Amino acid sequence: MKPSAIILLLGIFIQCQPDQHSRPISSNDSLAIVSSVWHKMLDHHKKSHATLIDSLAQNAMLWFAMRFTPDPHLPSYIRKKMELITRDEILKLTRPGVTPPPMIYVDTFEHVYADTIAEQMLSSRDYVEYPVLNKIYLVAQPESKREEYLNTSPKSATNFKIGFRYFYPTLTDMDGNIYDRTTLSNKIIIINFWFLGCGPCRAEIPELNKLVSDYKSNPDIVFLAIALDSKHDLVNAMKHISFDYKIISDGHQLLLCENVDLFPTHVVIDKSGKLAFSCSESGKRSVHWIRKTIDMLTSNGR
Repeated sequence: MKPSAIILLLGIFIQCQPDQHSRPISSNDSLAIVSSVWHKMLDHHKKSHATLIDSLAQNAMLWFAMRFTPDPHLPSYIRKKMELITRDEILKLTRPGVTPPPMIYVDTFEHVYADTIAEQMLSSRDYVEYPVLNKIYLVAQPESKREEYLNTSPKSATNFKIGFRYFYPTLTDMDGNIYDRTTLSNKIIIINFWFLGCGPCRAEIPELNKLVSDYKSNPDIVFLAIALDSKHDLVNAMKHISFDYKIISDGHQLLLCENVDLFPTHVVIDKSGKLAFSCSESGKRSVHWIRKTIDMLTSNGR
């Protein structure tokens, strides 16, 4: 979002908001706050506080939408939180020269969650996030919404068209095993494109490990994880991360050739070498559809 758009939204937000805990906001107040936000944004270029500015902008958009086009799906708890934001709170967070508090994930009981745990919760799509000032509230999705989301097929990755033949490069995993057109012939191949610095990639590893475990008795199913990272970095990371796919390191050139620019990206290839499934998203839905595709291929002998 451009700075000018953020300032405009914040101006709308502050001018329109009924101020419960401080005096009514005048035009001069609005100008002062916009000026304060502008100076704070200049600080952000130096201090990397863009996340907070994004949150304030999202607050403005959420509040504006809530006031003029009420969203029946907005949780009442979050609606109430948005209504109680005051001029003083905005000024406190945007005052020039003052470092704002860090963004934190909390649930509706105000319990704080580590970023890694919050990423796992969000990648599962069982929770949605709502930013309110420097807090990001994790709100559980209704069961009906979870089922609807899970059963809707994810969009195919644009660079992996279903039904097209996949041309295997020669790959060597970190244990020295070689994979090529001969060794992968007549097998179902599941490929995960990922890298260590990708939060959603790491968050879904437990679900991917369960896939490997559930199909370990079938020698005709191969799980490959092609990483951007070096072997050295992956070896160090695997001391703390358990990933049961066969890991291929230094995948820059292959990802460039495949035009992979979204992570994680998942691909399933049938025994004839054709693409049966692909998506560029993480979480339960992608794993659900990988499993569904594998089951369909094994039942059809493909």
